Amino acid sequence: MPNRWENQLKPAANGLVGSETKPIIPNQPPPEFLITQDLIDGIGRPANSGATVTVQYVGYLYDSKKKFASSWDAGKPFTFTLGDGEVSEGWEEGVNGMETADSRELVIPADMAAGGPPKDAPEGETLVYVVDLLNVKNG
Repeated sequence: MPNRWENQLKPAANGLVGSETKPIIPNQPPPEFLITQDLIDGIGRPANSGATVTVQYVGYLYDSKKKFASSWDAGKPFTFTLGDGEVSEGWEEGVNGMETADSRELVIPADMAAGGPPKDAPEGETLVYVVDLLNVKNG
């Protein structure tokens, strides 16, 4: 019989796992460089350039602390290929090296945030994401 933690880690029919996490945003000026903070250290395949990764995420504006995007709200995880320019520079650097089951907070300065996700992510803003890596397929 599975324990209660195993049930929480089972993907739902839409592919999402668990519940949305809210990032911790300090009351200080936004950073001028990418900051990454591991929240949960997974054990699995690392995501490197060329790998196709599937993640779930939530995104907040640093200054107003308002949510602007969420894979939970979209109803499905987000899949992209690292190194193909499908996401912002901040996501490329911040997700690179994550392992399956990692949860990581990314604080992405405005000059590294263009390109999303989502594709219409606010421009000129420092963005904060919590990203959970669900799957890695090496290319």
